[in-house]
Amino acid sequence: MFCRLSVAFAVAATVVAGAAQAATKSISGLTFESPADPVWQESKIDGGLLYEWKSTNADNGRQATAMLVVAASPFFKGDIDKALVQLMDSAGLLVGAEPLQSHKGTTTDGLPMRWALRAGSINDAPSSPAVVVVVAMQRPQGLASAFMILVNMDDPGRDKADAALDALVASYDFGGGLRPALPTPVPGSQSFEGPYVYTVTSFAQNPMGGTSMQYNWRLRQFAPNGLYADRLPLAGETLEAVCARLPDECGTYRIDGDQVTFNEMKRFGMVETGYAKRMTKTARGFALGGMPYEPAQGVPTPTLNGSWRHNYFVSGPNGSVTSIRQIDFTPDGRYKRTGFVGATVDNPVAGISSTSSGTDPEQTGRYEIDGLTLKLISDAGETDMMSLVATDPADLSFLFIDSDAYSLVTQ
Repeated sequence: MFCRLSVAFAVAATVVAGAAQAATKSISGLTFESPADPVWQESKIDGGLLYEWKSTNADNGRQATAMLVVAASPFFKGDIDKALVQLMDSAGLLVGAEPLQSHKGTTTDGLPMRWALRAGSINDAPSSPAVVVVVAMQRPQGLASAFMILVNMDDPGRDKADAALDALVASYDFGGGLRPALPTPVPGSQSFEGPYVYTVTSFAQNPMGGTSMQYNWRLRQFAPNGLYADRLPLAGETLEAVCARLPDECGTYRIDGDQVTFNEMKRFGMVETGYAKRMTKTARGFALGGMPYEPAQGVPTPTLNGSWRHNYFVSGPNGSVTSIRQIDFTPDGRYKRTGFVGATVDNPVAGISSTSSGTDPEQTGRYEIDGLTLKLISDAGETDMMSLVATDPADLSFLFIDSDAYSLVTQ
């Protein structure tokens, strides 16, 4: 049913077409855009097309291999979950290993979609890191799949291969046209509208080997049609434009009575089947799963006067990291940005003990406030657009600039 792949692709290739060039290709009814970068060598394999790139791992000096495979199974009507496991095993690497990531959802037009990632080591002397990623989409015309196989690839190479895989999957057309960039919202019994501030509490491993409790403020913009984005539209953008630019920051929501269901956009344009939270009304907004959502508001004046600072600090058994960012605003429309980063490493077992620090170059310029948008125009001519939110316009002790909390330190 599926093509049998292996790490010996160079042997399995039947026709070598040489360096790939960006072009529209078709195989078994599946149309796609081949990788644009000429480092990818194209070959035909049984049941698909292979794109292979060989390089040198900068970390260990050994050969690294990246492979992308396009495959299609016309008229497939089976179980996509079982097919995904078979496809992963057909790569010939890490066969039977439990996936480190496994995602289940739909395409933006509502058809079944799955993707999974396996990672581990192959060979013994020396061992080589290996990664297998498989994406599968079930269409009325059959099953479309894409593979990425990496052997001994360093981080920059992994990033390059990931980007090529993302572009490849985004171009898949199994006869019905390209998938919509965004899912179609399904109206519920009521809707939200506008930007809201909410809180997220979580525990995360920090860079120094410890565990930190993170209490973060987040922004979420709701549209009445059921679309949402975790980025606020800037400078007159529509929410649809934000989601077209940053699809993984978006999703849909549906309200049924006191239940709100969210569907999140994930990698490869997959819509992950949503999670439901109970909604209750509050004095200033509503709460979902006990977490309060309050309307995000702009600052009440066209200029600011004072210094606001964002602090980040983590510590653990092996040291600590401190980061400070500060913006000084004056009523005449001028600003100054400064920053500091410091790190202490203390690992007696490894015999390492060091302290380092550095400051960001000072930036000065003009600023403009337009609704919830802050525009910084540096004296060097660079422009930076970001969101600017106050939870209480009467008290600017805290501002949220691009979703980070800044506290007022001087006025």
